[in-house]
Amino acid sequence: MSICCLPRILCLVIFSVAASARGATSELSLSSSSQYLVDAFNWNKAKALSWVRTGVKPGYIPCYWAGYNYREAFYVRDIAHQCEGAALLGLSNENFSMWRAFAGTATESRQWFCLWALDFYGRTYAVDYKNDTKFVREIPAPLELVDKAYACYRWSADPRWLTDPVLTQFYRTTMNDFIARHDDNGDGIAEGHFVDIFDGPCGSYCEQSAGGYGVGGDNIAITWSAYNAYAKLLRSMGKGSEAGAYEAKAAAVKQSYDRDWWNAAGNNYYAGRTIGLKGWITNFDQYSKETYDFQATKGLAQPGTKANAMLDKIHENYLANRKHYNFESFTYFPEAFYNYGMNERGWHWLKCIMDSHYQYPEISYTAVGFVASGLMGIEPDAPHHRIATLGRLTGEVDWVQLDHIPLGNHDVLVRHENANRKTTVRNNSGTEKLIWEARFPGSHSILLVDGVAQKANRQFRNGVEVSSVEVVVEAAQQKTVTAQAISGVPQRN
Repeated sequence: MSICCLPRILCLVIFSVAASARGATSELSLSSSSQYLVDAFNWNKAKALSWVRTGVKPGYIPCYWAGYNYREAFYVRDIAHQCEGAALLGLSNENFSMWRAFAGTATESRQWFCLWALDFYGRTYAVDYKNDTKFVREIPAPLELVDKAYACYRWSADPRWLTDPVLTQFYRTTMNDFIARHDDNGDGIAEGHFVDIFDGPCGSYCEQSAGGYGVGGDNIAITWSAYNAYAKLLRSMGKGSEAGAYEAKAAAVKQSYDRDWWNAAGNNYYAGRTIGLKGWITNFDQYSKETYDFQATKGLAQPGTKANAMLDKIHENYLANRKHYNFESFTYFPEAFYNYGMNERGWHWLKCIMDSHYQYPEISYTAVGFVASGLMGIEPDAPHHRIATLGRLTGEVDWVQLDHIPLGNHDVLVRHENANRKTTVRNNSGTEKLIWEARFPGSHSILLVDGVAQKANRQFRNGVEVSSVEVVVEAAQQKTVTAQAISGVPQRN
């Protein structure tokens, strides 16, 4: 029986164009005590692979479907959210190809915006483009491409993300020329001024929002994350002196957010703000989907009572107003809740996505991605041959194992069990050793590495206390780390 909690119409197959499998395969495999989880993962994995367009027709660039399935195209916002699921399925070359195609469309005549959609040949998709002054423009889009370029690099370790001249120019012009062109008050954050996304730049992914946000909550969150990502890309390029300037810009955005965005009267963060040329400010406190989702998914919201209040509002507003929600916004929910240690809610929303069987590529790709990054807490760092894990299983799943995870040149197995107190990692292949940061919820003075006590490091990550050790896993080697059962580990439902 489906446990889908999306609006009924969203659980139906409503478009006639079907994406049939064209030979795309992946060795990624999941096993678990929960047959439900195994079946749901396998369905979404197969569906995600069926959207791959590479080689389907002569002239198609390496790519996958990312947008409505009656539009033969891929979209900026969609690939930014699908790319990590794609990387897990072995589609890192597709990610690079699509990013490069979009990067090449960002020109000065377009005010440094990239186009909103391209067809599978990598050409302009006419539905969303009329001319260089009338095409879909949403401020967060190019910034998120920079942000997620670093995520793609961390999964693949592909040096082209650092050396390709089209991409490196796109990073530079986006984080400098684009922001400067659209930053009205010099605070380092680009602003939009239009409700109609064809008339001019919109300051949020939340299209046609009330009054039109100058800066939506998603915009400021993505800007902060993009500054940090660009700094890390620059450091990876060996440009540490340049990176510091963008770390400082990120810090300034965070300071502005912490100072100005909390709405004490509403016990919530603002959905958006508009700052006029003469300094007047309008704050928006009505609830609006992505403007809140991204404040959580990017980790900008302050952990504790403030982030909790916002996450409560996300959850409660959906339950009260589900029929008014677009399906894209649901695909951010698991990440939002897992990020702040709300494992029960993360699992609830992950099940909703997996169960929907909705014929929209973002659904299946994010389902695959959130099993790894959400439920299993996997963080990649392929360029440095590193991986981190944090089990987030709930009572419905006794154990789960994800095998053949592609991490650069590594093939990795991760298994969680015993109520998140036991994790195993196997370095399946390659000649390079893997450095594993084994994280566990709660405060532990020691952790047992293959039965041998090792002093644990303790820290808070987004308000969640975790204990960890670093373990070297040689090629073809397996290691297991366990934690003692402790009481008082916080868990919000």
